[in-house]
Amino acid sequence: MGGGGAVEGNVMFNLNRETEDTAAFNSWGRRTYLLSDYDSDPAKARVVPKEFHSIRRNLVLTRNYHSVGYQDNGDGLRCDDAASWYNMSSNILYKAYMEFNGGSQIWTHGNIFIQAGWKLCQHLTVGGSSYDAFVDPQRVWTPICGQQTCEAFWAPKDPQTGQKPANYHGDHNIVASSAASVDWRTLWCGYDFETWRNNTHQDASTVLLKDDPDWTPDAVIDRARRLLHMESSDLDVFDSSVFV
Repeated sequence: MGGGGAVEGNVMFNLNRETEDTAAFNSWGRRTYLLSDYDSDPAKARVVPKEFHSIRRNLVLTRNYHSVGYQDNGDGLRCDDAASWYNMSSNILYKAYMEFNGGSQIWTHGNIFIQAGWKLCQHLTVGGSSYDAFVDPQRVWTPICGQQTCEAFWAPKDPQTGQKPANYHGDHNIVASSAASVDWRTLWCGYDFETWRNNTHQDASTVLLKDDPDWTPDAVIDRARRLLHMESSDLDVFDSSVFV
């Protein structure tokens, strides 16, 4: 609501045993709240928080670590019902997706998604993914409530307002896989990478790594361990060398 909330340094598993419509970290908000101005007169109202909410340096294993009696259920990070102003950074997500369903200013930054990525139930008003690593993903971006949720990224501006319905900003990501099951032609909302890049005009420096020896399972575990052990002060400005 007021911005500045933080969730950091947790291990999450065995979640969501009785429902699918949630996540390890589930946020929602249908109202616009008036906040006091931070820097001048507190009686002056503002609707934009000074700081983003932060979810960082968490290990999320979807619901059931041991897979006994239950199947994986729900997602890892979720902004529902117009929740806005979130930065998800430096998390490790195993089969745990970032799901978006309304709102704006939702960003992922410096995460390692293992067999996971973004899911869109509504078009993303403003936000995106940068310096994230997607390892063996089924999809990097997945529309789950209709293909138009992705196509809104390159839809024309509204002739009356002059605004675009969705604004994706993302770059410097890594997609790495040696899995034969990965279909590189459909990883981006059913499109190949060049089509995605040409349509969105983003991800100019994003790289695809196929059968790269630096992204074996053991190497990914080592990267994840280093990322989770970083000090909070080191995460304020993400250092991409953790992926090197």
